[in-house]
Amino acid sequence: MLKNLIQLAILLIAGILVYNYFLGDAGEKEQSRAVFQQTGKTVHSAWDLLKSEKQKFDAGKYDRLLEQLGGAYHEVRDRAKSLDENVLRRLDNLEQRKRDLEQELVGIEREDSLMQSGADSKKLDTNRINAQSERKEQLLKEFDALLNDTEKLLKEAEQQQK
Repeated sequence: MLKNLIQLAILLIAGILVYNYFLGDAGEKEQSRAVFQQTGKTVHSAWDLLKSEKQKFDAGKYDRLLEQLGGAYHEVRDRAKSLDENVLRRLDNLEQRKRDLEQELVGIEREDSLMQSGADSKKLDTNRINAQSERKEQLLKEFDALLNDTEKLLKEAEQQQK
């Protein structure tokens, strides 16, 4: 219901803008032109943001982090022969979370490629760009949480070794 109401409002506003752009008086035409220019600038800015994030992903910003985590987990597992079962279970959990983040990263990169190439049939709109940005923000939060949990586990494992 609310979705239909919002769609109707957007359609009505777009209709008024188009009508004023072509058939309005000079002030209405100028106002419509300004709205279209601002909308264009917003879409362009969102597109630039998406491209810069894509470049970061392509540069391997997150891949290197995942590789470092994998190395740390391998090192802990090698030394874990003398550690208790709880540490090993937590290590398994961290490794699973790392694999899940890797899969999410692949999905984000795939969506970025589709959006950038325009190969998919979905219309590029600000909602889609915002959703992709939110996915990236959530991924960064999950990376931070994984790093914090990994650091705690490494400290505990180191203390048990002493």
